[in-house]
Amino acid sequence: MRDSATPAPTLILLYTWNKAADLNTTLASLFHSDLSGARVVVLDNGSTDETPQVLDAWEGRCGGALSRVTLPVNIGAPAARNWLAHCALHQPGGEAIESVLYMDDDVEVPPLGEGSWLGGLGAALARFPQAGVVGCKVVDHAAPRLIQNAAGQLVIPEGDAAEQSERPDPDFASRTPNPFRLCDAHLQGPDWGMFDWIGPCSSVTGCCHLFRRSWLESKAEQGGGFSLALGPSQYDDFERDLRMVRGGGFAVYTGHVRIRHRKRSGLSAQQGAAGANAAGNRYKMQTMHSRAEIAQYINSQAERLDAHLRSRLRHLDQAGDVT
Repeated sequence: MRDSATPAPTLILLYTWNKAADLNTTLASLFHSDLSGARVVVLDNGSTDETPQVLDAWEGRCGGALSRVTLPVNIGAPAARNWLAHCALHQPGGEAIESVLYMDDDVEVPPLGEGSWLGGLGAALARFPQAGVVGCKVVDHAAPRLIQNAAGQLVIPEGDAAEQSERPDPDFASRTPNPFRLCDAHLQGPDWGMFDWIGPCSSVTGCCHLFRRSWLESKAEQGGGFSLALGPSQYDDFERDLRMVRGGGFAVYTGHVRIRHRKRSGLSAQQGAAGANAAGNRYKMQTMHSRAEIAQYINSQAERLDAHLRSRLRHLDQAGDVT
């Protein structure tokens, strides 16, 4: 891990539903890593399995480093994320928190001895004062040489670029009413180190992302919380990042922090009701941002990437090395 800087006082927030075994492994991974004093808050989203017992056990082991929020029913991912932030940031002492990290309940972070993964995220975010969130390289748990998620750069599918300018409004009769997506170049093959860099992007994966509190609590049209229209799950993190871009912010990616994720990601991994919900949420997300806005987001993305590349080239000229 190239850089490490403990972020400002941080909360780590997880929500979970009926995944007791995964949650137990995730908490073990967290509490055997360098948390740099960060506290963990878990929302039990109405679980009916052994999740309460898992949380009981970890509360007893952690000496106050873990607390919990329990709901009687599953309210879905966007609402759970928003409720977690409200409960955690407005409890006694919450006013001092400056960074909030959301994490899924089925991930593993680097253990002690492999550097501070949280510090690596904080260092990447500190490089870009205007950025609102930082994410990391996410790899498949069973096949860790395969990348699930990296830097999210907005693209328009081939063949739709011309139509994008000619037809500014969404086509509600289409399965993709406003075609845009994130670049999937990281899915082309094994991880050969090509994504081991730090730089700006438009979105990062929701399974492990660190927010500046100010952007998380900004006005909804500038980022803010997660859209309840995209419950119970899928695409709510992507759509929130798009609102952040609209508000003048952006995301940062660091490939020097690497976590393992058990769940297969993306629409292709969804089947049955979950697949239908994901497709529906993708449709809704595409209607929440006009074609003119998406074109503006892509233009600002290109300008950021160009400026970042130029700064790296100047660094090469001056120092003969680039990090």
